[in-house]
Amino acid sequence: MLDATVIREALAAGQSFRQRIIGNEMPDRPWLSRLLQLRFRVPGLRKMALDRLRPTRREYHGENPHYVYRDTGADLHAYLIDRRELKFADLGAHWWPSAVAHYHGVTRRQLRPWMRNAADAAASRTAATERVAKIYGIELPAD
Repeated sequence: MLDATVIREALAAGQSFRQRIIGNEMPDRPWLSRLLQLRFRVPGLRKMALDRLRPTRREYHGENPHYVYRDTGADLHAYLIDRRELKFADLGAHWWPSAVAHYHGVTRRQLRPWMRNAADAAASRTAATERVAKIYGIELPAD
C-alpha cells in the first residue's frame, strides 16, 4: 500500500528502513552522544543519569530522553510525513486482524542476515505472494 516512487525518492534522499539509536545527551556532538549512550549496555554504568546534560537533550514527544530508538522504517516514515507531508490512512482497529499481517523482523533480517529474532524472509514472502494471488488474483514474479 506504499507508493514505490515516493519510497525510491526517500531512499535516494538518504532515508533508510534500518533501525538505529540516536544518542541524545549532547545531540550537537553525535559521536560523543553515541559514546555516552553506550553506557546503557554496561551494567555498572547504566545508573549514571548525567542529569547535568538534561538541558542539552532534544525533546521527543514531550520528553528529553537519554537516547531515542528508531525502529525499522521509523526514519522513512518520518520523512514521508514531515518532509513530503504525506498522510497515512487509519484502517481502523477492526481491519487489522484480516487486512494486515506482521512478519516480525523480516526487514531487519534482510539487512542483518545473522539476526535470529526474526521471521523467515522466504516463508514470509511465500505467504504474502500467496495472499496477493488469492485475494487480488495477481501472480507476482518469483524474484
